[in-house]
Amino acid sequence: MNETYELTRDVDAHFEDFLIEFDKRYDDEEKERRKAYYIRNYVLTKHQSGSSLMKLNHLADWSDEEYDSILGLEHLYSSTVEDLPD
Repeated sequence: MNETYELTRDVDAHFEDFLIEFDKRYDDEEKERRKAYYIRNYVLTKHQSGSSLMKLNHLADWSDEEYDSILGLEHLYSSTVEDLPD
């Protein structure tokens, strides 16, 4: 088997386990979108596996914008200067 197939199969199984572990339920369209975010984070985490700081958690299927919003950084995605906080 090639490495890409193994990674895809591995990520698919991990994503399904992730949904069960964190009791997440999405409709089909949202699930595919969340899976794309999860895959990105999974690959980053796997690449940084030597780091104790990089672990998947309940936020692993969030977009950068969603994550930044809980950090108060949503202004980074504002489209105009008027949208920026004072």
